[in-house]
Amino acid sequence: MTQHTQLPDYDLPYLESQIRKRLPDLAFSFFTSVTSTNDLAKELGSRADAPRQGLLLAETQTSGRGRRERSFYSPPGQGIYMTLYFKQALDPAFAALLPFYVALSAAEALQSFSFPVGIKWVNDLMLFDGSIERKVGGILCESRLGPQEALWICGLGINVAETAISFPAAIEGSAGTLVKAQQAANGLPDRLREDLVLAITDKIINKIYNPGYYMAEYKRYCLSLNREVEVKNFSGEMYTAYVVDLDEEGHLLVCDCFGVTRSLATEEISILHG
Repeated sequence: MTQHTQLPDYDLPYLESQIRKRLPDLAFSFFTSVTSTNDLAKELGSRADAPRQGLLLAETQTSGRGRRERSFYSPPGQGIYMTLYFKQALDPAFAALLPFYVALSAAEALQSFSFPVGIKWVNDLMLFDGSIERKVGGILCESRLGPQEALWICGLGINVAETAISFPAAIEGSAGTLVKAQQAANGLPDRLREDLVLAITDKIINKIYNPGYYMAEYKRYCLSLNREVEVKNFSGEMYTAYVVDLDEEGHLLVCDCFGVTRSLATEEISILHG
């Protein structure tokens, strides 16, 4: 029988001290339970007296969500559920690619801890698990535009370790965790979640305050390139295609079975294995 584990509680004094040391201008708030860290960031960040930038972290979300309003499974003691918000003006070209850069930041941070993570276009975090890739994280970037500045919201949910709580049946076959139950039973690094939160936050903030063009780096982490995929568009049309490239605006270029190259912007893809 598989042995499951519960991650230790966050070491909040450690997190707070590291944030003060490394990111003194970042306001930090921890919550035992929230509906959604993104929704809370919208509420708190929209206040006139809100700090210019903030990190919200929760042990669990009761209504976590991802792209297209899909629910994101967020049980306690298993993952990282966090949102960074920023109140500032961003260059429109950089802002349009923010979901890609947040995914890149997370993948860079996770790989720095030796987790073999890549990105499925646009911003699903995938872990190599034997011969397949399993989704271990998702990202939802949102914004509220104002006359002088905007509120930028970057939400991340990452499955860190298996617990006694199983994944729902709908995602059980495709979801995974950074650490398997047996590995966790043999002992986890001290403050693993805390250090992952800090590393991801560092990477995102570095890109926000050093805006540039990072799509070449993104492509190195993108698992969708040079793969056969199934494409589904908003009208429900589905077809098989081969991914040939990613353009400067983040559109996925695919070649369908008729040899026609299509540019994907809002479609969904599934990587075909075998």
